[in-house]
Amino acid sequence: MHCRSLAGSRRRCTGVDKYLRPVDPVISAKASRLGAAAGKHRRNDSRGIATGDIGRKNKNQRTQDPCAGYLSAMRFINTSLFFIIRAGERTPTLARRIGGMFNGRNLLVAGICLLVLAAIAAGAGRHAPAGTAATAALVCAALAAFSSGRWKSLAFTIWVLAFACAALFFPAAFVSWRGFELKNLIVPLIQVIMFGMGTTLTFRDFERVVRMPVSVLIGFVLQFTIMPLGGWFYAAAFNLKGPVAAGLILIGSCPGGVSSNVLTYIAGANVALSVTMTACSTLMSPVMTPLGMKLLAGHYVPIETGPMMLSIVYMILLPVLGGLFLGRYASGVTRRLGRWMPLVSMLSICIIIAVTIALSRDQLFVVGPALFAASVCHNATGFVLGYAGSRALGLNRIDSRTVSIEVGIQNGGMATGLAFNVLGSAQAAMASAVFGPWSAVAGSALASLWRRRRLSPCAPQISCCKQREL
Repeated sequence: MHCRSLAGSRRRCTGVDKYLRPVDPVISAKASRLGAAAGKHRRNDSRGIATGDIGRKNKNQRTQDPCAGYLSAMRFINTSLFFIIRAGERTPTLARRIGGMFNGRNLLVAGICLLVLAAIAAGAGRHAPAGTAATAALVCAALAAFSSGRWKSLAFTIWVLAFACAALFFPAAFVSWRGFELKNLIVPLIQVIMFGMGTTLTFRDFERVVRMPVSVLIGFVLQFTIMPLGGWFYAAAFNLKGPVAAGLILIGSCPGGVSSNVLTYIAGANVALSVTMTACSTLMSPVMTPLGMKLLAGHYVPIETGPMMLSIVYMILLPVLGGLFLGRYASGVTRRLGRWMPLVSMLSICIIIAVTIALSRDQLFVVGPALFAASVCHNATGFVLGYAGSRALGLNRIDSRTVSIEVGIQNGGMATGLAFNVLGSAQAAMASAVFGPWSAVAGSALASLWRRRRLSPCAPQISCCKQREL
């Protein structure tokens, strides 16, 4: 295939020439005349310089070639497009080579090496290099888990640990930027998370309350009895004081977390029941959460139920309803948002936890071990009693597993927002910063265990009451 260039000469077309070939015949003819005139000027100039027929002109009077700029621009564009197209043709191969270098095994090895370097630096008293190496090791571990199909569900938890590690070693980076306090971002980020949750809900999720009222009611009662009372019990058992104890009760008084739906899906349990329970407990949280805090945490910190109720409505209920109605009347927008909302929500949770840890870093070193032990026991109590209570009240095994996950996983973002916005204490937010990552790890392990022991939904599930009758 041949084509005519702008200078009028004939040469073989490359893959780039088709992008520069004029389409309009008038433009094509004009370009040819300009190219011929340019060639004639060049020949005259070279002939005049060689023979002396054309005298030299003054520099100020020398006429400029009207086509030189045009042709130079065309040559530059032609060359640029050529290299861009060639680079685009080689991009997939380059991406595959880079992806091969950063596979899960190599990332895991790099993470182990960085962890060893962090330990060496910590032993030498170099805390900043140790923190950098430890954070980088967790980032490598998170990327390795994400690239692995078996451990992909733990990637988000490892990212949370990476942000928490960075906040512990470099707290100033998560406290303020150029005079702006990052704790002011907590409430807007929680609203973004709740809005994303609302976009995943439909009105059918609330219609299931009519179809499965017993299961939803049992899960609702266990949610707002086991966890608030468990927080109160373990706060006293581990001798937690003041805002720290109130924060543990607060995380227990909050509704179920959004991640419970994902863990229920991994466990092979009743996802529809989990979504309905999360929606119902969230809608009832403006009443149940202040009530639980007033009854159980009032002797630790002063609790004002009115401001807490309004804060929950503003921070939780309105964004959820906004996302719900947007999904109902603008489904195209929610589909486009659905591609990015999970990533934005996970990043928001990581930032919230990092800011909380950075603000309460000194207190965390003092009460951290006791708070961690209390959070582990609190979370395990929710899983165990949630399952046992559901079986005792007559639910089948699949629904009991669903209720267990729903009871054990709490809305840590809501607890953090209330701790800062209502209680006005970073120490009260420490419990959610510790409880949230641990519950994600324990919940993922429990869901994976139940997935290996999956119950067939087609198999008959006999309730405890019917077993007693038999």
